[in-house]
Amino acid sequence: ALDEDGEIAFARNATSEEGDIPAMMRRTPLTFVDTALLLYLRQTLLRAAARGERAFIGMEEIIDHLSQYQAPGSTDRALVAKRARASVKRMKEFAILDKTGTQDRFEIMAILTLIVTPEIVDGLEAEYRRAVGASDVLTGLESEGAGGDAPPDDEDEDAMQDGEGDE
Repeated sequence: ALDEDGEIAFARNATSEEGDIPAMMRRTPLTFVDTALLLYLRQTLLRAAARGERAFIGMEEIIDHLSQYQAPGSTDRALVAKRARASVKRMKEFAILDKTGTQDRFEIMAILTLIVTPEIVDGLEAEYRRAVGASDVLTGLESEGAGGDAPPDDEDEDAMQDGEGDE
């Protein structure tokens, strides 16, 4: 994809109506928290672009936004912060967020609007509407014992590699 006005280019796997084309690029599944953050970053980016500004966001704003997805009655802000930091780390790895000179403050990169198109947003919204009625939907922001879909953080991965996480 190419946005000459924004001076942005990136590659994506080709598609064809005639048959399967081998994928050349790796696909990475996102957790619920990653997806919720991605949609919020896109919304923030579009609002800033409409004002002709670059988009910036702080960690506290991200945590506040993601807190709304906690189970009713849950007050575990530490868990939300942990999941938010893990998600921000992935967004930096994907080059969606970039560090600034201020700690816990990030610039939202313009490429996000090319990657997460309106069609993708519509599909995600439809999927979430279907899931709203399901009682077994986990967001990754439930209490630690309730499960969730967030991948293990670095400490959890180290414990699993050392055999401590096996049961």
